[in-house]
Amino acid sequence: MGMARQYAQRGIVSAAFFSVGTISMSKRCGRKPSTLMQAARHNRREIQAELGASGHIDVSRMDQNETLAGPDSAAGVVALARSLMAGVDVGNLRKDHVQAIEILISLPPGTAIDDGRYFRHCVAWAGGHFGAANILSADVHRDESAPHLHVLVLPLVDGRMRGGDLIDRAGLRTLRESFYRDAAKPFGLTKPISRLAGAARADGAQAVLQALRTGQDAILQSAVYQVVKQAIERDPAPYLAALGIELHTPTRKPMRTMAQIFTSAGKGPKTERKTKPIAFDDADQKPIAFEKDHEKDRKLCTVAFPQSAPAISPQSEPVQAHQSRLERGRAAMAAGAARHLSQAPEPALDDADYVRVPADDFDLSAWQNDADQFSQLQH
Repeated sequence: MGMARQYAQRGIVSAAFFSVGTISMSKRCGRKPSTLMQAARHNRREIQAELGASGHIDVSRMDQNETLAGPDSAAGVVALARSLMAGVDVGNLRKDHVQAIEILISLPPGTAIDDGRYFRHCVAWAGGHFGAANILSADVHRDESAPHLHVLVLPLVDGRMRGGDLIDRAGLRTLRESFYRDAAKPFGLTKPISRLAGAARADGAQAVLQALRTGQDAILQSAVYQVVKQAIERDPAPYLAALGIELHTPTRKPMRTMAQIFTSAGKGPKTERKTKPIAFDDADQKPIAFEKDHEKDRKLCTVAFPQSAPAISPQSEPVQAHQSRLERGRAAMAAGAARHLSQAPEPALDDADYVRVPADDFDLSAWQNDADQFSQLQH
């Protein structure tokens, strides 16, 4: 029987805490500079100021601490790091280079899990991920509020100090997934649940209350049940973790990138109307926006597109082929003027107040000259 099933049958379901960071003299993003010596001295309880009355360390429990890996002193941890770097000649490093990676693993207070066995398993997991030779120190602290483990790792890969590259955004995600899958899950530990909001909070509260009713939990008969119920509805996350309930939230459809939006073909081939290109050689093809040949579509365009276009005589094709746009415009103006002169009525008086001006009062000589030239071109 696996360890996870043993702890589950005993009702031991807790959340594991995991954190990782870098140790360097960098001040970027407002971080506090630190050195490997300072981190090692804290882990080995060599900082006297932390052991005073105002400190958070219970001196009476310091004898419960354990060193699982590395030298016995902080100076020995720093010397080990220097010897590992000297063995591969890492070259000149920046003043604010990453001196070490620190992993912090913690258990909830009052947990019934064998923390010694669990923390040794975590050290082996860290050695498998970063290399056992790069583990500078591993210290278990039981003199504070909750038992926890500090692991200092030298970021040395293939003879180079990789620094924060090992725990960039993608690397950190992979590291977390590996920890909860390979180190925490075998002991029945789960990921901590962040505070829920909106529909997820309502679903979580409903799941917790349903689990209490199904199991006929004694809290249902307690005088403080209504107070507990309100606390569950306000923040169901710790109750979900305590009961070992995994809340499944619906997966959201990922948002499309700008490139995907601009290159999209619309609603897809099933509903997208297929159009033909503007330039076409086949007489049966039709240009864009005129694929359909319905009567109602033609009525909308009767002004610009008459049903029957006037045929062009073969004699006029050579003339029109060589005429410029200006010449064709003058020809059209001349034809209009000739048509107007031939159909103009005789001048007459309409009423006493209005006199219709004869057409020959206007100078149409320029139009007439163009009309004569157009007639000569045709003959």
